[in-house]
Amino acid sequence: MAIARAKELDEILAKTGKTVGPLHGVPISVKEHVNMKGYPCNCSFVAWIDNIAEDDAPLLKLLYAAGGVFYVRTTQPQTLMHAATSSAIFGDTTNPYNTNLTCGGSSGGEGAIAGMKASVLSDLGDIDSRSWELVPILAARSVFLQLTVASGASVPQRNDFLYKD
Repeated sequence: MAIARAKELDEILAKTGKTVGPLHGVPISVKEHVNMKGYPCNCSFVAWIDNIAEDDAPLLKLLYAAGGVFYVRTTQPQTLMHAATSSAIFGDTTNPYNTNLTCGGSSGGEGAIAGMKASVLSDLGDIDSRSWELVPILAARSVFLQLTVASGASVPQRNDFLYKD
């Protein structure tokens, strides 16, 4: 998907001499809980493991239209609300500088990949400070990225595993 998108953007630039938008060709990492059409969106809940997103979150549509290239999905702890990133689906996500330490949570996957210098832009506006503090990197938050919550980045709308009739 990412290679095809990058080639498409290269072709557009070669033919028109213009970029698609301000993020033309910029690689973007996406947290697993953000809906990406055709990909699992389970928030690390084993009960939701087969939940496949039917459409992209509105934020991803905006980033794509601006020329972004989605190249990786990152992990987070179950419910997104833990101080360390570990789940029964993905296992432990560790600190890239010391694998005996956590990379934090709820955005530990994003913190780890950014710490490895493998991500220049994330879909997140809600990245928690613990991940950035535990993995020493320089991070900038943008007003543009604050669209995350308002644009459909959310847990799947299922609660059938919580309630029984």
